[in-house]
Amino acid sequence: MEGFVRQILGWREYVRGIYWTRMPGYAELNALGADAPLPAWYWTGATDLRCQREVIGQTLEHGYAHHIQRLMVTGLYALLLGVQPKQVHEWYLAVYVDAVEWVELPNTLGMSQYADGGLMASSPTRRRASTSTG
Repeated sequence: MEGFVRQILGWREYVRGIYWTRMPGYAELNALGADAPLPAWYWTGATDLRCQREVIGQTLEHGYAHHIQRLMVTGLYALLLGVQPKQVHEWYLAVYVDAVEWVELPNTLGMSQYADGGLMASSPTRRRASTSTG
């Protein structure tokens, strides 16, 4: 039921509302105080971590990855590393051809990095398979 309500009856409108009512300060939120730099291998895919290497390699080759790969593979790993959320957001904007800031920013900062302290989601990456970041 939740997926139907969010996707069909207003998920994108909710995300758009978050973006337009909370910007420009929303982009600076960092509720968990994460301050590590984004690892350089996010830009090259040169890592021993197979799941990261494959997702980032696909991203760099095609400019696209499924939202599960985006937010739950690259995003959750960045969260675990304590990467500064704005750097994750800027990486997504740079590498995904379908990333539009008003959709990508709330999904990245709110759902993947929990940088907004729970405005978008009650916990990091609390999402349904039917949602999208791009």
